[in-house]
Amino acid sequence: MRVFLVDDEPFSIRRLTFVLKEIPDVEIVGTAADGHTALSEIRRLKPDLAILDIEMPGVNGMAVAGKTGPDIVFLTAFDQYATDAFLIEATDYLLKPLKPERLRLAIDRARRRQVSRQAESQTFGNSAYASHPLLQTDKNGAAQSTLHLPNREGGLDLPQSDIVWIEAAKDYALIHTSLRSHILRTTMSDLTGKLRPSIIRVHRSTFVAIESVHHWRRSPKGILMLIMTDGSEIPVSPSYVQSVRSQLR
Repeated sequence: MRVFLVDDEPFSIRRLTFVLKEIPDVEIVGTAADGHTALSEIRRLKPDLAILDIEMPGVNGMAVAGKTGPDIVFLTAFDQYATDAFLIEATDYLLKPLKPERLRLAIDRARRRQVSRQAESQTFGNSAYASHPLLQTDKNGAAQSTLHLPNREGGLDLPQSDIVWIEAAKDYALIHTSLRSHILRTTMSDLTGKLRPSIIRVHRSTFVAIESVHHWRRSPKGILMLIMTDGSEIPVSPSYVQSVRSQLR
């Protein structure tokens, strides 16, 4: 995968470069420290993926993403751009400081999106996320088959069967599927009751879909770790261990 990096902080570029060099089949084809340079270089080099900061000199990262063609992963210290990132269908939205494992997962998700698009182009060109009827909750508040994600264009009704896991990120929830992350301004508590029964809470900041647990293991410190089908490793809080083990059986 050919990757282009955009960040006005030299340390961030160095950190990204260090982590990406440890990921197989990733080639860094260029870097930029401002939006104008990023635009021209991305158009010239045509990378598969651009990893973008948002607040930087000249054109900001959101504008760069909207004017170029590769898959986008945002890496930023600010969470207020999350809904805008959703509108341009970013593959992932990572908050600084960079967590190497989360970057690896974002790269894997970008790879799967490429494979999915190639498969779709050979069929009928259907979108990986077609429109679904709104079935968030019934009149009694019971969880239904989709989760409504509002945006400026009206919103997306995400099939809950697509959800692998959900994590808290400041004032947002990052809803991870095998192909991309979705961003919803909500709390973990507010999500409780809106999710189908097989999506369970394993930590105060994490839900997982039980059917997406590939296996589990104990960490060297004895923490129960769930290994998800997308490669994520999710720690289980001690207060949730008994209920999680019961569900896994």
